[in-house]
Amino acid sequence: LTYVRDAYQLFPEYRTSRSLKSRLASAAFRPMIRALRAVSTRLATPTEGLARAIGVPDAALLPPGAPAPVDVARAPGADALLFVGDARLPAHGADRLIRAVGMARERGVAVTLTVVCRPGQEPPGHRPDWLEIRRAEGNEIHALLPQVLATVIPRPRGPYNNLALPIKLFDYLSYGRPLLVTECAEQARVVRDADAGVVTGADPRELADAIARLVSAGGAQLDRWSANARRAATEASWADRATRILELLGRR
Repeated sequence: LTYVRDAYQLFPEYRTSRSLKSRLASAAFRPMIRALRAVSTRLATPTEGLARAIGVPDAALLPPGAPAPVDVARAPGADALLFVGDARLPAHGADRLIRAVGMARERGVAVTLTVVCRPGQEPPGHRPDWLEIRRAEGNEIHALLPQVLATVIPRPRGPYNNLALPIKLFDYLSYGRPLLVTECAEQARVVRDADAGVVTGADPRELADAIARLVSAGGAQLDRWSANARRAATEASWADRATRILELLGRR
């Protein structure tokens, strides 16, 4: 079984370079997929839209798996939104999120933003004092969770974002915090089906409204979204995905 988890190379909004190497990678992507299809028992993708984009509409569906959920209590007064990933790319939406948090704070909403990213992936431009940049992964991210009110995926709708299913969405579910995601079709479906948070438009004003809704939600509502996120992570376990792979290969 060959699993094609993404197809960034086919979508201009995700190309960070126009170098010869980048252009060659984009040109070689479809021939590579055809070669893999020829030597694989099955091809699988996380969504139907991605299967169509790579020219394999009959690919099997295999969404990302989620780590085992953690049960970390939310501290009294927790006010941080958590964004994990590359904060430079407009297609990831961190710039919109930063503007939205600023707007929400101007309205009197008590909220901060924590960006966890690798060196060189920091958001460009001015960093207000309510924006914290951290280096963390795994248990180091878990250590941040007491102060985290919600996790955020602020990607704008676009040809790729609308069909993609970010792996970090399933990591977020495992953190046991409400999710704030934009209305890109696949990620919005997961959050709505799980009732694990808020889906909003990607315009900074819409994001600011959604942030205000999250911050003003009562403890009971936040706890319910959190519990639903952990439940969804359990249902999307890697053990479940392994069983699905065996089924696709006719081993069960």
